[in-house]
Amino acid sequence: MRDWWGEFTGRFPSRREHLRKLGVLLGDPNRVVEDVRVGRVDVVDVFQGVVDRLVAEGRAPKTVHFYVSWLKRFLRFARVSLPDLRGVVVLPKQYVVRVDR
Repeated sequence: MRDWWGEFTGRFPSRREHLRKLGVLLGDPNRVVEDVRVGRVDVVDVFQGVVDRLVAEGRAPKTVHFYVSWLKRFLRFARVSLPDLRGVVVLPKQYVVRVDR
């Protein structure tokens, strides 16, 4: 099995700490890639699982979006085909739309 995660993290040494956290959220990133490819796991479930764990930890919406973008970059790097995730993966709002005074 190819070490997709090792190759990906090696390209971004300045982001090592953030990518370490994403790796912890995924468990075994290389296994996730293989499971998505063979159809054992749906890619939407992978994204929603990461979002749910970050929200449960109390992370800010901006942080959640940050990790989702890195997860998307990793899966594209590993040549996993991604469907359009807009509206399918429930993300927290990034900012307050309206504040009543």
